This record gives sequence, C-alpha cells and structure tokens, in this order.
Amino acid sequence: MLTASQLRPPTALSLPAALSAREERALAGASRLYALRRRVNADASATSAVTVYVVLYALTDPGGSPRDQLAEPQALAHARGYVVHARFCDTAGGTRPGWATAQRAIAEGRAHGIIASSRAAIGGSDQQYEFDLHWLARHRAALWLVRPEPAL
Repeated sequence: MLTASQLRPPTALSLPAALSAREERALAGASRLYALRRRVNADASATSAVTVYVVLYALTDPGGSPRDQLAEPQALAHARGYVVHARFCDTAGGTRPGWATAQRAIAEGRAHGIIASSRAAIGGSDQQYEFDLHWLARHRAALWLVRPEPAL
C-alpha cells in the first residue's frame, strides 16, 4: 500500500524548454499542411477504385541510392494493398523529371496517388508543398507519406 509521502510529486520538476517562436511557427505550419493533405486524401478516396494504383517517389542526395529511398514507400504500398504502377527518383538540387512523370501518371489516370517517405521529397518549401497538394486535389489524387508532416 502506498503512503501519502509516496504520492507527492517530486520537489524539483524538470520541464521541457519552451519552444522558440520559429519552432512554434514550424509546428503550426506542419500541422496545417498535414490537415490539408488529409483532406486531399479523403476527397481522393471518395471516388477510389477497387484497385488502387500508386506511384512511388523519392528524392535522393547526390550519390544516394534510389533503391534505399524507395524501400519505405514500397513497404507502405504493400501494407495497404496498393498496386505499384511506377517508381521514380530524382536527385536533390537538380531538375525533377521523375516528379513530372509521376504527375503525368496521375493526370492521365494511370495512378490514383503518390507515396513518398516524407514531405521533404515533395516540396522543399511549405509553399511548393502546398502548391503540389492543391495540384493533387484538382486531380482527385492522394499523397501518402511514410512519415507525416509533424514527424519532421
């Protein structure tokens, strides 16, 4: 049986440091973009087909392995029972022909969505990422991420 002295909180609590204004803005932005992506995905699933075809997309560092970067999206597609239509990978800092081809697959109706490891693969800035989410929404396509926005 516990005594009253054992139920008292410790005298010196160690509280986490407060977030800086920059960290608070980043967290609020990530949460807003996460909510937007969830709405885009909900709209896309309202007209989902029996078989969901997806494009796997990755963005690697120069000299990075596309195979390694596509492993997590592949696992997510498998776990959800989606059929992989194609796999594309671009190198960070360069042009993004793979992303353009993934978008073309969506626009032409050959895929219902894109799976990537994180939002960093989709758009480097919040504005670019949001632009891409709105593009997907216009095409009633989804974006699934292995690591959601707030996890970054």
